[in-house]
Amino acid sequence: MSRYKVTLKPIDWFFFGGEQTFDNGSSQSFIARSNRYPQQTSLLGMVRYQLLKQAGLLSEPGKKLTEEEKQKSAELIGSSSFSLDSQTELHYGAINGLSPVYIQRGGKILLPMPYTFGTQLVFPPEGGRICLGGNTISTIPQLTVNPGYDYYKNPERLIDVEGNISSINDLYKSTMQIGITKAQDGDDNESGFFKQEVLRFANDDISFVFYLQLADGVSLSKDTVFVGAQRSCFKMDVDIWTDELFIPSHPDHSVLICSPTFVHDIDAMNDCCLFHWSRSMPFRNIINSENGRLKSGAVAYRRHSAVSTFLQPGSVLFYKKEKLEQLVDLLNNPNLKTIGYNNYHINE
Repeated sequence: MSRYKVTLKPIDWFFFGGEQTFDNGSSQSFIARSNRYPQQTSLLGMVRYQLLKQAGLLSEPGKKLTEEEKQKSAELIGSSSFSLDSQTELHYGAINGLSPVYIQRGGKILLPMPYTFGTQLVFPPEGGRICLGGNTISTIPQLTVNPGYDYYKNPERLIDVEGNISSINDLYKSTMQIGITKAQDGDDNESGFFKQEVLRFANDDISFVFYLQLADGVSLSKDTVFVGAQRSCFKMDVDIWTDELFIPSHPDHSVLICSPTFVHDIDAMNDCCLFHWSRSMPFRNIINSENGRLKSGAVAYRRHSAVSTFLQPGSVLFYKKEKLEQLVDLLNNPNLKTIGYNNYHINE
């Protein structure tokens, strides 16, 4: 297996879509705000495209791939499209795994800081539980903040291996661009004006980084690449993966969420935990579903998006010792873990 460190340095302002982005495309006034990170699914799509490109297996206008070339393409990048609801294991050909995407500054990787950093949580004895309503019984820990640490008030923090802490917003510059959509009759319409937030890094020594595992004999070359639906442009450098990521400190008997993480049964997760200090984030997945057949016999697809809720990186789950195995089963999802979601660390 080949292991690579992939660095993405923006060439210009960039934009990553999210929940605060364009709606259904109708003409109306709105503001579209960029996510701070690209989605893992966008990185997967970029890697698949680059592998096909360097193998000469991209179809071109007026030129269709032969059956042999289609077979080679499927072997190289797989034939599965990502689906959050897939009941079968998805395969991506020679792509064996992506890590979560990180920010790198001055050669140091910045990881999401655990929400518990700089605090101490003491759980009361069994008799100290309180009733929150109905039959819900919860353990409420006593929170102590260490002197000089008030970072828990702002969870959007990153930490490096030396313990240096940064606010994520200090790493970016943002500006607003004005655009216009078309009205239903095809004419420009004042109600179609919108503002779109675009980003760039505050300094030249900041970039995105992720780690990539490819099958033996398959490599990835440096190139200029496009990421996301709006094709933000980046310079991609590829190096052999030699460094190992550190794990930020988090309390004993806890699980640190290290990437956006989907749990299909939140009630079951709550039952496995004494307490969890967590935040949620929306995840929108584009879905292609069959919508009948055309007269030619070809299958017609309906393209739509579905929104789900993920746990944010930095969340900390304090598990019940007797239910750790059950909690791990809830967090483990091969289809998500392969492309950089559902990464976690257990501190027993």
